[in-house]
Amino acid sequence: MKVSTKLKNKLKLFCFTVLFVFIITYPFFYQHTDDIERENPHTITKETVKLYTEEGMRLLSPQAEFIQLKEHYVLQYTMHCGAASAVCVLNTLIPDADFTQNDLFSAETASIITQDVVFEEGFTIEELSALIKILSGLKVSFFHAGWEENEYHYTDFLNHLKINRDNPYSKVIVNYSRESVAGTGTNRGHFSPVADYNQSKNMVLLLEVGGISQSYWIDAHDLFSAMNTIDTSCNMPRGWIIIEK
Repeated sequence: MKVSTKLKNKLKLFCFTVLFVFIITYPFFYQHTDDIERENPHTITKETVKLYTEEGMRLLSPQAEFIQLKEHYVLQYTMHCGAASAVCVLNTLIPDADFTQNDLFSAETASIITQDVVFEEGFTIEELSALIKILSGLKVSFFHAGWEENEYHYTDFLNHLKINRDNPYSKVIVNYSRESVAGTGTNRGHFSPVADYNQSKNMVLLLEVGGISQSYWIDAHDLFSAMNTIDTSCNMPRGWIIIEK
């Protein structure tokens, strides 16, 4: 069946119109989708690599910071992930210190937080930093993750990871949202010592003190996103702590 010239022209015009609309609107929809993903990273499940796998062991650095921390590993009490992380780090940095989770709480630290409160609520990043500083006398700094004024950016975090990796007298504890790692929200704050950083793969090894799962590797950007979440007990972003001898 022959198609008239008039009909052909109409079909050409229709196809041209559809193509024109697609070209004009595609960047808008693409950008819109990209914005949603950037603004809502906590709805995406983060990829992790368990340490005790072939890939996980291959990512370990020669300096084996993980081995040093693992020697002083303790399993956290209820809501004591911050305390357990502090014990791992302090006993690694201070020979023969032999801190326990209970040792972190005394009359000297009661003005910061008591153990009864920790059993109910856990720590904020500021409270844990202050407690470590008083008990150890070491240099302790904390950094809220984010993009606002007085917050510290992703590039700051990477720089601190590199410095920590190359300095055996420096350790990092991160405070992040477990829900963000799972892609289910921004709650369930947790503390973990950083046990290694593989710069070529941009992967961070977290020493899991919770006993729920084994230690694992996570992309540094994904970890930063999980730290850039609000701790509702203080209405401030989570972040990281640097302890230096």
